[in-house]
Amino acid sequence: MSQATRRFTLREQTRLAHARVDTQVGSFERLEDYIRYIQGMAKFRLPIERRLDLTAWPEAWGSWRPRMIGSFLRQDLRDLGLHADEPAAASAKISSEAELLGTLYVIIGSNLGAQILYKRADAIGLSENRGARHLSVQARGLNDWRAFTALLDQVNPIDMEATIGAARAVFGAAERAFSETAPTGTDDMRRGRLADAV
Repeated sequence: MSQATRRFTLREQTRLAHARVDTQVGSFERLEDYIRYIQGMAKFRLPIERRLDLTAWPEAWGSWRPRMIGSFLRQDLRDLGLHADEPAAASAKISSEAELLGTLYVIIGSNLGAQILYKRADAIGLSENRGARHLSVQARGLNDWRAFTALLDQVNPIDMEATIGAARAVFGAAERAFSETAPTGTDDMRRGRLADAV
């Protein structure tokens, strides 16, 4: 299975889960919208990064690691007078290379959508120096995406069912995190969709 086929398979098999997350993220045209977004992002991303910190990475991957955004998220929250609930411990461990690939597919793939979100944040007065550091880092993360897709091609054998299952689970965690911060009865915050770039 080629890189393009593996990536396409992941994209197709997670399309609905990805679309649900896009709907939850919505758009942010006001600071209030952005605050809802960043609270959801912290609720989702900090536990995921905690899991990755505790994961034994495959030796065959060498020293490559994608850049994490947790520290930038915490700074952004402080800029906005917000507090992140730190995960006491990771939830279910990432127990296989296939699950790690599925997890990374979602979090590194989000770098592509972050290019759009960073422009929206900039339009409401946020920047790489205040409130949108994590988006700035993600928006510059195209090299991480390229490295990941090259790695996806190299892993053999690959358990695609486990990789797809892990990716769906991570999208599900994101959907729950954003839904927990979504205001009730406010449809305009859900109109925006991220580009289906992954």
